[in-house]
Amino acid sequence: MKTGLNKVLAHSIPLLFVLPVLPATGAEVPQQRKIRTEAKPQRSRLRKSLGLGLTHLHYSQTQVAPFTQRFITLKGGLETAIPGSAWSIGGSFFFNSLSLSNTGIYQLRILGVNLRSGRFLTPPESRVQVRLNGGVYYNTSFSEIGFKDMVGPQIFPEFSFRISQTRSVMTYFKYSPVLVAGSFDILSNRELAAGLYFRQLISSTMSWFVGIDYAELDARIGSEEANMRSLSLGAGLGF
Repeated sequence: MKTGLNKVLAHSIPLLFVLPVLPATGAEVPQQRKIRTEAKPQRSRLRKSLGLGLTHLHYSQTQVAPFTQRFITLKGGLETAIPGSAWSIGGSFFFNSLSLSNTGIYQLRILGVNLRSGRFLTPPESRVQVRLNGGVYYNTSFSEIGFKDMVGPQIFPEFSFRISQTRSVMTYFKYSPVLVAGSFDILSNRELAAGLYFRQLISSTMSWFVGIDYAELDARIGSEEANMRSLSLGAGLGF
């Protein structure tokens, strides 16, 4: 059944993440003698990602029996570095495109779009990378229930560590106050999310990654309340 909650909220999981660039390892000199160099790493200007995930979602809402649903989730992202600065801008999306199982009578199908800007707080040659991101997101459910046409701010730091010249790990933490009925209640209406990714370089321009994301959303309007918990396992390519 439709309620006021169905018009304002949704959950989102960011996909874009830090991809550390690896240092150069050699250079040719006029004497035809190869030496090791310490060339400063350069962050790639344009990065894209595309992946698939298996998402387990638990949903509850006032006057709706709690249920769980499993999806195949399509994820993608694009970002570019701003020349001459430590800033980047980008966007990402996810779409729970194919339902695999459902314990309820309703079918949820969710689209999320994120737009954000981020700033690196560490030098590019550092093995540890820190980036602070902020932006906005849009989320909607193509269902009789769920969180529809939701727009709100988001802030999330990212931390990555270069294990070797071809491998790295990244984690992020996200907090998003949810706009409900034109106002914010940072304790009752908010999303929390976290993720962990492993990345393996395939070539100088391509990598594969695997990761896990967890998100929880709580929202309340008067006596009505909705809660969502999701866990997603995914893999994909960065290029």
